[in-house]
Amino acid sequence: MDLNSLIVFNRVVESNSITKASESLNRTKQSVSHTISSLEKDLHVRFFERTTRKIRLTEIGKLFYEKSRKIEDDAKSAFELLEETKKEPCGTLRITSTHLFAEIFLEKVIINYLKKYPKSKIEMILDEKQVDLLKENIDLAIRMGNLEDSSMRFRKLGSINFICCATPEYLKNTPEINHPSSILSHECLVLKGQSNTTKWKFTKNDEEEIITPKFKLRINNQKILLNSTLNNLGISIMPYFLCNEYLDKGKLVRVLPEWKISDGEVNALFLDKKKSNINLRTFLEMIILEFKNIKI
Repeated sequence: MDLNSLIVFNRVVESNSITKASESLNRTKQSVSHTISSLEKDLHVRFFERTTRKIRLTEIGKLFYEKSRKIEDDAKSAFELLEETKKEPCGTLRITSTHLFAEIFLEKVIINYLKKYPKSKIEMILDEKQVDLLKENIDLAIRMGNLEDSSMRFRKLGSINFICCATPEYLKNTPEINHPSSILSHECLVLKGQSNTTKWKFTKNDEEEIITPKFKLRINNQKILLNSTLNNLGISIMPYFLCNEYLDKGKLVRVLPEWKISDGEVNALFLDKKKSNINLRTFLEMIILEFKNIKI
């Protein structure tokens, strides 16, 4: 038994006629009839009751057809996927991300992708807000933080390590901080998200503390937030990848280093209908490989 025999069987079932099946397969009636007979002989079953005028599918034939049709469909999908992988990506890929993330992590991937696939184009939509993928016809969104829309497909790229920090100069002239609740009496520099309320979550062993900081500055731009922190304006929570060099140089210090800030995820999101897009698939493969070598 092989796939071709199953395809012949499926056509006979669907047309309820050996003659019609032979016509759709561009084969002789004798060839189709022989294939069905050989299939029944090999499997020791009878799929059809035959008369001189018509054929009728047996009960075992009905059960076998359900599986046989699925095998044919799966094989067809597999071959189509194989053909897709042989094609070279071309056309425009629309991607959205924040300015900061694109500058630090996506620039290299974009350049390498366009060099590798010269027939492709990339249109980047950089926005601190979450863009509607369906409305804006976006192929791929790179987002940091917890996922809110479960209707989209996603691939996790990594996790972001956050720290609470300030300058030594700011801390020198302000009340001591020995507990997350102490931060409530300090000036805070806050990243504005989708919600108007910002909460900072701290954990230490089994203890958890969630505070709503009083902000001196609230903005949806990480670089301005970093520069404001470096200029002694207050305490902020920053991605480690953004402030690590300033920590190493002593320009920033950790606040409550014994307390852990919740990590944030980095995800690549896309609509289900886009999953077979070869441009999307090849770009995803490249960005996943790149993120394996990045500590964020």
